[in-house]
Amino acid sequence: MIISVEDNMESPTISHRPGTIYSDPTGRFITQSSQGNNYILVIFDTDSNYIFAEAMPSRTANQILKAYQKIQSLLTERGMKPHLHMMDNEASDLLKTYLKNNGVKYQLVPPNKHRANAAERVIGTFKNHFISTLCSCDPDFPLHLWDRLLEQAVITFIICLGLPPSTVDYQHTPRFTASSTSTARPWDLQVRKF
Repeated sequence: MIISVEDNMESPTISHRPGTIYSDPTGRFITQSSQGNNYILVIFDTDSNYIFAEAMPSRTANQILKAYQKIQSLLTERGMKPHLHMMDNEASDLLKTYLKNNGVKYQLVPPNKHRANAAERVIGTFKNHFISTLCSCDPDFPLHLWDRLLEQAVITFIICLGLPPSTVDYQHTPRFTASSTSTARPWDLQVRKF
């Protein structure tokens, strides 16, 4: 089933849609990795409040689907199944068919309407964080190894959000429990196991 973006244009918030994931493939990286990767697919899951990043060699339909399937398998292993996928308007028919066959609705964000993708800010912040991670590497760091830093970048991104290192565990999913009147502190966090 396809949901038009006009249905939800009034309130594109990420907190009121359980089972929603948002994705955004990056532009071409400055240098090809030694494993042949040039792009990153970034997915934000609203239920776990977690960012996933998967390197891809190209932005072809098959490669985006392959990266999406890896991330979806991680979510499924932890007992979370996406019900709605918000994605760019350049989504391939292959991915749309895959989502439909797996019972996941999707919503396309129209061109130049980035406000409809409520997680665009989170995804953009992660991209900036990854760039700063690369900038903080040793000047002699071989840039062709950039894709091997993605997992570390995801972990440090979560830590920068205020989560203590002990909660960053692939068997557990971090979740904020602080009240809306206070800022989240490490002792206000709860770890939920999936």
